[in-house]
Amino acid sequence: MGDDALRVMKAVMQNGGNAAGITSRTIVALARMLRAHPPLSGFTGYTPWGPGEHGDHLRRFLIHQAFNDEPQLADFALQQAPYRDVAIETSRVLNRVIIQSNGEKVFLSGASGNIFIIGRFEGTELGISSCYWAPDIESKLRGARSNICWEVRR
Repeated sequence: MGDDALRVMKAVMQNGGNAAGITSRTIVALARMLRAHPPLSGFTGYTPWGPGEHGDHLRRFLIHQAFNDEPQLADFALQQAPYRDVAIETSRVLNRVIIQSNGEKVFLSGASGNIFIIGRFEGTELGISSCYWAPDIESKLRGARSNICWEVRR
């Protein structure tokens, strides 16, 4: 792990990243991200859903905003493919793609228009954790960039 840790530190420091995200909890995930998505290597998009609260966030939104506090309607909507498919398709045209770490977890995130997508590795798969419409996308991106390790795509 020593050489991988040094490569991570070098990538973060040479690319103006926030070294606070490099911790004993994140170094293995950062090394994996560096191997898969080095600085400015580009990103072709996610293929699967992955770990995270994407379903829970969307479910709460649907229950309270779209379906007038009817959880059954939200559950039905979540079982439909369009939300998943739109997220995966949109991930293929993300810009401002970064690797970020808050010292606890490591993510790959980016935006397309006002859609913000974030994901992480679960086992060997890099999958979407959350996909949502951000009314103030610039604010959302500033928050993500506060934990930046390196850019993958501008």
